[in-house]
Amino acid sequence: MLSNKKRLKACATIIVRGLIFHKHAYLRRNHYHKLDVISIGSFWTAVAFWIKGVEVLPIFLAFASIYTAHSLSIIEATKKFMHMLKKATPLLLNGCFFFFFGYLSFKKLKKKIFF
Repeated sequence: MLSNKKRLKACATIIVRGLIFHKHAYLRRNHYHKLDVISIGSFWTAVAFWIKGVEVLPIFLAFASIYTAHSLSIIEATKKFMHMLKKATPLLLNGCFFFFFGYLSFKKLKKKIFF
């Protein structure tokens, strides 16, 4: 009869050989698969920390968000939206700059005129 330690080692060996070392392994085909494994592992690590009451490091949450960002990049409509946003960013920044410049100018003028 196998001990729990040997069973765990056998399961880990099967999983690692199937994911990495096999010719058509999941993690050898595409780099996005590696990112998915890292992000999902980070998410579950953050959940485990949260359940135990330990403070979750922000790096785990950042890696967990990679999966969502990758999922959004797949959809064609999202690609078009991101491309449009990329082209509109300078115009949006100019508008924000103009708004805040006016806000600060009138704020200074108000203080000088009324006080």
